[in-house]
Amino acid sequence: MRWNELRHWRRGLPPGTMGWPVVGETIEFLRRGPDFMKKQRARWILMNEGKGLVPGYPRAMAVILGEGNVSAVHGPVHRVVRGALMSVIGPAAVRDRLFPPQGGVLHAPSGDPLSPVNLPGTAYRRGLQARKRITSLLRDLIEERRSPSAPKGGGDILSFLLREEERQEEQEVHRTRPKLTDDQTIDLLVTIMYTGFEAVSSTVTMVVKYLHDHPSALQELRNEYSEIGRRKSSPDEALTWEDYTSMSFTRAVILETMRLATIVNGVMRKTTKDIPINGFVIPKGWRILVYVRESNYDSLRYPMSLCFDPGDGRSLENHPYFMAFGCGGRLCLGKELAMVETSLFLYYFLTRYRWEETGGDEIVLFPRVEAPRGLHIRLWTN
Repeated sequence: MRWNELRHWRRGLPPGTMGWPVVGETIEFLRRGPDFMKKQRARWILMNEGKGLVPGYPRAMAVILGEGNVSAVHGPVHRVVRGALMSVIGPAAVRDRLFPPQGGVLHAPSGDPLSPVNLPGTAYRRGLQARKRITSLLRDLIEERRSPSAPKGGGDILSFLLREEERQEEQEVHRTRPKLTDDQTIDLLVTIMYTGFEAVSSTVTMVVKYLHDHPSALQELRNEYSEIGRRKSSPDEALTWEDYTSMSFTRAVILETMRLATIVNGVMRKTTKDIPINGFVIPKGWRILVYVRESNYDSLRYPMSLCFDPGDGRSLENHPYFMAFGCGGRLCLGKELAMVETSLFLYYFLTRYRWEETGGDEIVLFPRVEAPRGLHIRLWTN
């Protein structure tokens, strides 16, 4: 395959080849495993978006998540969608809507066809056909919610967005950001459902697996929850924001799980000009895959990199090379929502149930961490 070796084609490019036609270097990537990317400047790439690097996700992702979320990387469209996302899944929104004084839950639009439980990840992965169906369902639901006869209120994300729309129409003069179009609203909802389902469900599965294999960590979590329970007047009393923020070991367990079982393996960027990196030049218009998982396994940064050690997870929050949620100006807006949802699951699961594995416990580490046969457990109440 020397006919397309890069070092003979353009001066300044990193050594290597374009690989086979169509498949490129994918076969070599799978053969060699993750080690060959250790020396890439992953964090620098993610931290320097304003210096000629922008999101560069493939067309297939735009089909599922929508052009407004993937392609509109700059300008007013991006600011509108990002601002709307912050208003519904940002840290302040999570605190106020998941832990209000009267209790409540922030969740995806209600209705069986749109529930993340009834619309699993496999449906999302069917691409354009699934996207068209979801778009149609959401568009019908939006029209239904806007109907004069529709019940007012509601605690899901769509209800909140529509109430914000009404409020902005009533207070036109005081509008702080442009109004979302229906297409942007649909893109936003699909993004929340897609990323929320994938991240939280995968993380929860791996947390349960790691806790089963590490009884000391499981017992420390139970001790943390027992301390919270002692502050409650009854077992059914709802958790507060203060309870959540006191779950330091829970947060460490989740972060350590996300390091070891990295859910999002890679983050893509596209160059808008020639970018010099480590003495080489990445040409304008090329795409770069930042292989986040490899950074999380670097033995120089994590001495016991392949071992589950939630005690060490307490240091991950501010670790400069821990990139489970990305980094820089595009740090995942749903970080706190994902942390809260996973924390609440663990609290209610561990305070109500005990379990044992009954099979399907094989864990594959590459190209991504997953349980190919699922994780089968037997539950019984405490």
